[in-house]
Amino acid sequence: PWAHGDAREFVRLHRKALESRHVSEHLHEWIDLVFGFKRRGEAAAEAMNVFVHLTYEEEVDVELIEDPVLREATVDQIQNFGQTPSQLFTKPHPRRSVPAVFRPAADAGFTCDLHAALWHEHLAPPFCVVGAPALSSLELVNYQLVSLPSGSRGEPIGDVRLARGDRVVAVGEGCRLQGPTHQKFVRWGLPNNGVQFRVALATHRHPVLDRIASQHERLHSAVVTCSATSPDGGVLATGCADGTLRTWRVSKKSLARRLEPAHTFASHGAPVTCVELCVDNGVLVSGAEDGSVVVWSLWRGTCLHALFARGNGERVLDVGVSRVNGNVLAVTPTDVTLWSINGEELAAASILAAELPPATCGAVVSCAEWQDEGAVGVTGHRGGALVLWRLASAVVGERVCRSLERAAVATGVHTAPMSCIRVIRAGRAPPPPAALFGGTLQPPLDGGGVGLLAGDRSGFVSRWGVPGPDSLRYQDVVQVFGPRLVGPDAAASAKLQHVSAAEMAWRRHGTGPVSEVL
Repeated sequence: PWAHGDAREFVRLHRKALESRHVSEHLHEWIDLVFGFKRRGEAAAEAMNVFVHLTYEEEVDVELIEDPVLREATVDQIQNFGQTPSQLFTKPHPRRSVPAVFRPAADAGFTCDLHAALWHEHLAPPFCVVGAPALSSLELVNYQLVSLPSGSRGEPIGDVRLARGDRVVAVGEGCRLQGPTHQKFVRWGLPNNGVQFRVALATHRHPVLDRIASQHERLHSAVVTCSATSPDGGVLATGCADGTLRTWRVSKKSLARRLEPAHTFASHGAPVTCVELCVDNGVLVSGAEDGSVVVWSLWRGTCLHALFARGNGERVLDVGVSRVNGNVLAVTPTDVTLWSINGEELAAASILAAELPPATCGAVVSCAEWQDEGAVGVTGHRGGALVLWRLASAVVGERVCRSLERAAVATGVHTAPMSCIRVIRAGRAPPPPAALFGGTLQPPLDGGGVGLLAGDRSGFVSRWGVPGPDSLRYQDVVQVFGPRLVGPDAAASAKLQHVSAAEMAWRRHGTGPVSEVL
């Protein structure tokens, strides 16, 4: 009954419970029962953790039983009851303590423990502040006018990535950066119904930017309208104006690039406008001019689900697939729609009802279902706004209803319509023990280990991250934790506290991040 008959809610709540603070702080009790000192002896009897003697390790040697009937009966009992795991610990396992990022200060203020923030960093939901997951926010990192490989500036951005460290690489409309290094890009829309691989970053073999590295003609019966590649660059997907799609195996032999046909997909009744593939889940997703969205099996070449995006048959601007759970996101000028990997519509949102300008592009964010506060998608709009969307669940009567809600809106940077958005990995692995226990203190990175690259139609590219917990404003902390943390009489000008080497008291000065927290 607590899941209200909803299988998805049942699984989500169980996963959320397993990742909860309560489970983390009581995990040692389970270890004591299964692998620890409560497995045998008086401690086991007191904990009612005693099983049939035959299930314990080294309790009986079947090979020494001469009577075949008794031997068979012993084996049957062992197979029926199973065997208990080996005992690994003879002393109580230490309790895991989950540190708090924010703590009350002596003068009714608050402090931020940056070592605790490092502990929580790799568990933070995407685009949420570490230690305060209820706060979704975007903070501007960089904003610049970029040059395309052709040398031109001020033209619409078609794709943008980070390469060779933190270098921003962008290409124009009708182009897509290819491979893990992004040294080449795919260009389509050619009169020969094919694609070209061009140079995006100069190399020893290809020192001239925008030079054609290879050309492949007559891939379709009509002009190619969109393209996508796998992260390793080994699979290329192309969409066509006649409504068909094809996948190609990309290989190199004797330094010559070859495209070998893999599958042909035909289901759309209108030109294909966007395509995205997810090798992790083995699916290909495509959108068309008539609002149709189709999910394909990448390896079998079959249609899995034929869907329609909200928006009364409007053009599908962008589609995306979550690497974590396979959720599919589709963006039209007036609506955002989210489906599960099984084709079930999870939620949708009207962009116009949210009083936002029409969308011009979008991208999916890989967020686990149990991370309620995390963003599942991001959209770009006319006027340069960027909007984060979260999947919210609520019980209405006896049903679980889901909806897409705005998590954060970033404005005031771009002025032209957005043309592309890319979600980038910006985090790092969980910190080593030295970083948690007196090691060198490093500032936390982006919440959930993600960031954004966004390009507009005037040639500007912005990079966005998530503000760290030590950059929050006083009112933000009050909003999340209430007066119970900061005290009802605390003032915004609370005195800074230096509690220990692992703690730093802080207060945000100025206007804060370029973001509106909703």
